Amino acid sequence: MEFKVVDLIKYYFKNITISLLVIIISLSIGLHYIFNIYETKYEAKTTIMLGANEQKTDLGFNKSVIKNYLELINSTNVLEKTIESTKVKYTVKQLREMTDAYYEDDTQLITIKVKSTNKNDAPKLSYALYQELEKEVERIFRINNIHLIDTDTKGYEKYSTNILVLITVSLSVIISILINVVMFLINSELCFDKKIWYFIKEKTGKKKNKKSKKNNKKSKKKKN
Repeated sequence: MEFKVVDLIKYYFKNITISLLVIIISLSIGLHYIFNIYETKYEAKTTIMLGANEQKTDLGFNKSVIKNYLELINSTNVLEKTIESTKVKYTVKQLREMTDAYYEDDTQLITIKVKSTNKNDAPKLSYALYQELEKEVERIFRINNIHLIDTDTKGYEKYSTNILVLITVSLSVIISILINVVMFLINSELCFDKKIWYFIKEKTGKKKNKKSKKNNKKSKKKKN
C-alpha cells in the first residue's frame, strides 16, 4: 500500500475531535507557561570606544588590553559601585550574571549589555556600568580614554510575547498533525505488511510449540 497524502488529510479531518483536543491541551500548557511562569526579560546596550586620552597617550589597543577592560566591567569593585549608584536591589553575583560585555573584532568598540526582568533597570545599569568602568580605568591607569558612542534609553524585550504566542500556536498544530500521522501509520498497512505479520506470527507460534514439547518431555521423564 502506497502512502497517499490525501488519505492522511482525510484521516486528520475524520479525527478532528482528537486533533482539536490536542491543540487545545497544547495551547493551554503553552499559554499558561508564557503568562504565569515565564518572566519577560528586557535588555539594553551601551556602546563605548577606546581611544586616545586627554594627555595624547594610550595603552596600545591590542586584544589583551581590551580583555582587561572587559574583566574590569565584571569586577566586584565596578559591580558594587554600579549597584550603589543606581540603588537597585541586586547582589553582585546577580548583576554579574545579568551583564554581558564583549567587543567587535578589529575594532576598539566594547558593548555592555544588561538583561533584566525590570524594563527600567536594564538601560540604567548598562549606562552606570560604563560610568563606573570609566572611573575605575582612571583610578588604575591614570588615563581617560573611554568615549561613549551609544546607549539605550529603554529596555527591549528579548523575546516578544506575541512571538512566543505565535510559536506556541504553531507548535500545537504541528503536534496535532504528528500525532495523527502516527495514528494513521499504526492503523494502516504501512506499519506491517500482512505477509510479514503472518510470518512473525508463525515463527512465534512454532517457538511456543517447541517449548511446550520440551516441557512435556521433561515432565514425563520426572514421572518415570
